[in-house]
Amino acid sequence: MSDSDHSLDQLLGPLRKHAKPSGSPDEPGLNPFDLLALPEEQRDLLNWLSRRKQARFDEILAALGMDNELLAALLSDLKQAQYVNEALIEGEVYYRVVFGGKPSRAARSLPDDIWARIDLDHTAFLKQVPLFRQLPDDLLRDIAQKLTARQFRRNEVILWQGGLPPGLYFIKSGIVGLTRLSPNTRSAQILTYFKEGDFLGEYGLLPDQNVTAAATVTALSEVEVLVMQRRDVLNLFQLHPTAALEMIQMLTQRLVDLDARLSRTEQNIGTLCLVLGAVPHAGVTTLGTTLALELALQTQLATVYTEHPQPNLLPAQFGFSPDDDVFHHPGGYDVLVPRGVDGLPPSVRITLVLERLAGLYSNIVIGVSGHVDASVIYMLERAEQVILLAPPDPLAWNQLESLHEHLQKIIHPEKTSLFTICNRSASQHRLMPLPSKSDFEIPYLERLSSLSQRISESLPVSLSSISSALIGQLGHANLINIYIPVSAAPNEEAKNMVDQVLGFLNQLFGGPASRSHVGYIGESTYVVRTYASKADIDRNLNRVLDYLSWLKVKFGQDVVAIEVNQKAMLV
Repeated sequence: MSDSDHSLDQLLGPLRKHAKPSGSPDEPGLNPFDLLALPEEQRDLLNWLSRRKQARFDEILAALGMDNELLAALLSDLKQAQYVNEALIEGEVYYRVVFGGKPSRAARSLPDDIWARIDLDHTAFLKQVPLFRQLPDDLLRDIAQKLTARQFRRNEVILWQGGLPPGLYFIKSGIVGLTRLSPNTRSAQILTYFKEGDFLGEYGLLPDQNVTAAATVTALSEVEVLVMQRRDVLNLFQLHPTAALEMIQMLTQRLVDLDARLSRTEQNIGTLCLVLGAVPHAGVTTLGTTLALELALQTQLATVYTEHPQPNLLPAQFGFSPDDDVFHHPGGYDVLVPRGVDGLPPSVRITLVLERLAGLYSNIVIGVSGHVDASVIYMLERAEQVILLAPPDPLAWNQLESLHEHLQKIIHPEKTSLFTICNRSASQHRLMPLPSKSDFEIPYLERLSSLSQRISESLPVSLSSISSALIGQLGHANLINIYIPVSAAPNEEAKNMVDQVLGFLNQLFGGPASRSHVGYIGESTYVVRTYASKADIDRNLNRVLDYLSWLKVKFGQDVVAIEVNQKAMLV
């Protein structure tokens, strides 16, 4: 060993002594006791870096006058000790000090339910992860003790592409982005997002432990991850095969989702809207054809209406020949009776029907009656909007609520929006009380033109307005809430700021955004909410987070909260 190597080893020795061992349950980050125990050079580096908030390698080198190799080794050990994180901003790597502890609630008027979702202890979180849901509580507590918690601020790198993951990363709170760095550009393109409850690093479980990460994982908000070491994961699978089976199912679902996205792209599937009657004679055909009519008018795209499982009833309802498979409605859409699929199982028939419709039409509306079987589930997985319809009769509405509860377990809330409509389809429904959980209400319509002649000009205003509202929400299945803390007596500046946020969200996602005000002792919060499509979120999430970072500075807050589909995160 050379003299310089010996000196370097002496300098880094105390740091290695105080570095937290891999898998330690202790809370990561720097605290005053750690800082006092470090050598002077390391204290100077951390003190200088904490004052700067963040700095590049060359800036640290110039400020502290260290040897290049020494600084690189020093930063490497600080990273291993979890005292320093790297942040990737516009292609540049910055270093930041990691301070121990979570963000405090002090002087922050964020709702308690937001903090409750962020402040879950490890065991409570594990119970919500499918991989662990069948394990007993005592085993969950044992697993929780073996997890390493890591906190990351926005833009900080959790895992570099080309790196070797030590095990599974479970996202306890926040949202992360997967990016692929390219030598041809300084900015990284976000490939996809993962949020609370998702996991990363599964390729590190392969027998060949030299499989490296193909993408860089970066925090897009305040993020807490729990790391489970590879040996602990494999031991869990060996002792509890149900966990291994759950992992296989989760990975299979990822492949299915990817296949569905590729299939959707290849088939160019447009808008699919399902209108389900919770009971017979709920008015499925009336609402379904009205949606088709308004979609054709508003989008000027090829639109079709059909029904399942009995499309053969449509010719009699619309007055066209039972030998014809298509009726060109004067309202600008087609009514279709699928042919050539008789004798096939229902689940096979619907795959062929949807494939045919996708090749001919941009907008597809299907009225559905009967029970939810495999063929209906196939459509539900591909629908952008599902509308449940029933009269206000208590028995009928109970059936709708049961169906609603069942569908919530089937559909993906990030891809499919679910609405309930009370339809006063008969005169005896006129004066019945409106169910409390109904999203829309169709009044009793005494005089409607025949289905074959029903055009936009002949529609009752109540029916056309509900259809327009539903069409306005098509593709916008993702609920976004932004929590803006203000003083107890909000001043004009704060109110103007909320108006700016409303305008920003309306412009970004097409609106309509809305707001509400929640008061607390000494503080209050504005909640601004909107709905957005998955594609719009993928495209604009970084812009939203940039905007929230600006809001945070504007109001002098340490954090601002955002919630996407009830997944809360801090910025």
